[in-house]
Parts: sequence; C-alpha cells; structure tokens
Amino acid sequence: MGDYDVEHFFAEEVKKSEDKSSAVLDLVRSLGSALVYPESTNIETNRKLWNQYAKQWDPGCSWVQRMNSSLPVRPEGEGAAAGQGSEEPPCVGMEWSDAESLEEIVSDWILPCLSHPPAVKETDGPVPVAVSEGGLVVGEIGCGAGRVARRVLKRSPATLRQLVCFDVSVEMLRHARANLGPLAHRVEGRALNGRETETQARGSDVKEGCCKGEGDRCGGSSSSSECVELLEFFLLDGGGEPSQIPSRFDNSFDFLYAFDVFPHLDLHTVWKYMQRIRDLLRPGGRAFLSLADVTAPGGWARFARQRHASVGGFCFLCPEIVECLVRRCGLETERQSRQVGEGLLGLNVGVESERGSGAECEA
Repeated sequence: MGDYDVEHFFAEEVKKSEDKSSAVLDLVRSLGSALVYPESTNIETNRKLWNQYAKQWDPGCSWVQRMNSSLPVRPEGEGAAAGQGSEEPPCVGMEWSDAESLEEIVSDWILPCLSHPPAVKETDGPVPVAVSEGGLVVGEIGCGAGRVARRVLKRSPATLRQLVCFDVSVEMLRHARANLGPLAHRVEGRALNGRETETQARGSDVKEGCCKGEGDRCGGSSSSSECVELLEFFLLDGGGEPSQIPSRFDNSFDFLYAFDVFPHLDLHTVWKYMQRIRDLLRPGGRAFLSLADVTAPGGWARFARQRHASVGGFCFLCPEIVECLVRRCGLETERQSRQVGEGLLGLNVGVESERGSGAECEA
C-alpha cells in the first residue's frame, strides 16, 4: 500500500465531521466529564468504518484515485503474474494493492490449497487439503467487496463445491454480491448449480431461493437433493463476534482464508477468530491468514508512521505472538513467510486429520 492509505481516508473523514459540527463537539467536550460512554468493540468499529468506506467508494472519486496513484508500479513483465487482473472491472479494494501483488498472493497461498493433494506431501509450499465428498467447501473471512474471491472463482479448480463469504459490513457484502454473482454462472464453464443464500441488510433476514440459470440440474426447485449452494453471503450482524458464525458451519470447511483482514483486528479479536477457525475446519482442513508483523520487511516503518493501533491502519503483532495463538487454539503452522506485503506475515495453518476433543484449546 502506498503513502496515502485507508487510515488517511478515515482521518480526513473525521476532520470533515469535526469541521461541520464543531459547536456540537464543543458542547459534548464540555459535558464529557459527566458522561459515561459505552466502549466500542474492535469489530463494531470495523463495521462502521467499512460500511462508510463502501458507501462512499467510487472509482472516480479523488481519494480512491489518490490511493491508486500511490501504489507501486512494477516494470512491464515483472513478476510471474504480471498483467493479470489489469482488465478487471473496478472493485472496492483495488486501491489497496497492485493487481500483480494480489495475484501472487492468490497463486502462492490460496490456489495450491484448492488442488488435489499430491502423492507425496509437499514440504516447500502450501499443503493441498484432502477433497471432501462432492468437492471443496471454502470460506473467506472478511470478503469485503470480493476482490480476492473473484480471483478464486475465476481460477478455481473443478474441486470447488461451495464458497461462503463472511463479512461484518453489509455494504461490502452488497458490493461482493454484485461483483461475484455473475461469475458464479461461469466458473470453469459451469452454470450456477443450485441455490444462493443471501443475508439481507439486517443480517437475521435470510432469503433462500433457487437460481434458474442455464444448466441448473435442480430445475429451480430448492427441495432437489442435487441442489448445491455455490455462493453464500453471510453477514455477521449484531455484535459481529466470531461466535456468531452458526454452528451449522462447524466441521464443514476444507479451506478458509482471510487476507488483509486480521491486520485491522486487535489481539483479542484475532484470538477469538483463530479459535472459531479451528472449529469451522474439518479434520485435515487448512487455512491461510495474513497478519500485521512489526518485524516483517517494511513493518517497522509502517508501525512508526502510525500514532496508535488503528482499524484504518494496522494492529501489529509479531511471529512469536502469532505462533502462541496458533498453538494454544489447537492449530498447527505448516508454512510461514514475511513476503506477503509490506509489514505482513502470511501463514498456512491446519487441523490434524484426527481432531481432538478440543480440550487442548486453552482460553
């Protein structure tokens, strides 16, 4: 990410609000000693800010263009995935990283985990998960507007059975549905075969219905045993805590990923998500996570630029803390790298093929 980033955007929005309502703010400050304010959680802050971000986002607006202009420009032909994604339609988040860097993350950390497992376990890269009956069930935590998910859908192998997109921001999910819906009808040349579940604006209102796209075997009947939900959008409403992911998802995911999400979460929220990830993964399942690492290349420089931990900026950790969380929640680190972006740590974690009772997960 360049010099003008999400944190700068939010700081400017706060300044605008202060300029417009200085009299009100002066009054609030004068009464501040007599008022008690409820503490806003990290998740609630994320929800409010990303809803605001998604509402105001437009590819032609000045602050999006400023972020785009501050991204690094690679020489033509540099990188294994150079040029990919350059012709994609605009998407919220395209201003957070250059297309080549994002493509490398998907190619190096996500797609290999969606392939059929090799005869011999790899030791120098991601370990492909064993394929569930009927194909892989994959989930993205913090899908945003779908900038990563659309790459997964476009390049996913035939083993993909379902992609579930989780987010705390309903505005981001609206963008994601618009961006990903059309792709679902042409994943690997297949039509959307089944039902699409959408969580509506209030989060508790779930609307289910069968898609009737060309090639659907279920024929529009949601009661068909052949009906498969290829895409599901799930809003973490209310408190947005990881515990709100319904138990129906437990033990069901072959692969989960969260890129550029955990850097915006505080330590306790990261810990809660890691525990929930362990429950969501089936035995033998895998996950890819990226976290803010103060010791990674560019990490200290980015840390020094921030005045404090920030949802718009990063909440920094270090490899030792991350490994402690992984171990204590009963996961196992299979791969770790600091080459996933400025100030970021990437890792693949997994659940043993024979899952324990969960007693080893220490609170």
